[in-house]
Amino acid sequence: MDIAKIAAIAVAGTLMAVLLRGKNPAGAALVGLACTAVMTACMIDSVKTVFDGFGELIEAGGIEPDYYKSVIKVIGVAYFTEIVSGLCRDAGEGAIAVKLEIAGRVCVLVLTMPIVARLMQVIIEALSLL
Repeated sequence: MDIAKIAAIAVAGTLMAVLLRGKNPAGAALVGLACTAVMTACMIDSVKTVFDGFGELIEAGGIEPDYYKSVIKVIGVAYFTEIVSGLCRDAGEGAIAVKLEIAGRVCVLVLTMPIVARLMQVIIEALSLL
C-alpha cells in the first residue's frame, strides 16, 4: 500500500469536492464517493495480506474457522459503516449517518453473538470444574 498515493488521491478529491460544494452539492458528494472507491481499490492488496495473515494465525492456533470469519466480518462491517457514514456526513446528512452507525453496531452485536455464546459456555464449563 502506498500511503502517499492514497493521500494524494484524498487531497485531490477534497479539493474538487470543496470547489464543487458551493455550486453543485450533489456533484461534491459524488466526487467524495468516487474518491473513496479509488482509495479503497488501492488498499485491496494490503487488506488481502492482512486477512491471509490472520488466517495463518488462526490455523496455527487451532481456532475454529467460524470464529475467524466472524471477526473478519465484524472488522468489515466496522470499516464499511465508518466510510459510508462519513460520506453521508459529507453530503450533509448527519441524521442518516447516525442511523447507519447504530445499524452497524447492531450488526456487530449479531455477528459476535456466537463468539460470546461460546465464551460463556467455556466460562460455565470452567466454573463447573471448581
